[in-house]
Amino acid sequence: MDRILEFAVNNYVLVLLLVGVLIALVVNELLLATRGVKSLEPGSATHLYNREQAQFIDLRGDAEFHKGHLPEAVNVPQSSLSKGLGAKLEKDKERPIIVYCTSGMQSGKAAATLKKQGFSNVYQLKGGFQAWQGAGYPIERKR
Repeated sequence: MDRILEFAVNNYVLVLLLVGVLIALVVNELLLATRGVKSLEPGSATHLYNREQAQFIDLRGDAEFHKGHLPEAVNVPQSSLSKGLGAKLEKDKERPIIVYCTSGMQSGKAAATLKKQGFSNVYQLKGGFQAWQGAGYPIERKR
């Protein structure tokens, strides 16, 4: 215990950064919970995609999207999300939608926006595109 305390005193900046990151993660999870947005691991997202024809929404920019994206994903950059998803998805608001960004940090807010637009079955991909790719799941290139 003395060594931990000594480390914390000698490296107070690192300890403060760690505490800050932990607080940010807890706040983010609480915000998602209060907005009614559920997070999915890549395996669960695959299951939802295969069994219930979930639609992937890629929030990244056009250039990143064309380098690689989840199967049959629709590219809707975060900046244009407030304008709605258009006729392409408006007709089927009950269909599961899985929103993702690069690392999962921006998709929670986007999922909450979609909930406000009347989409009832919205999920966030936990860890984003990086988690999907890291798990070894397939990606599509420019189409």
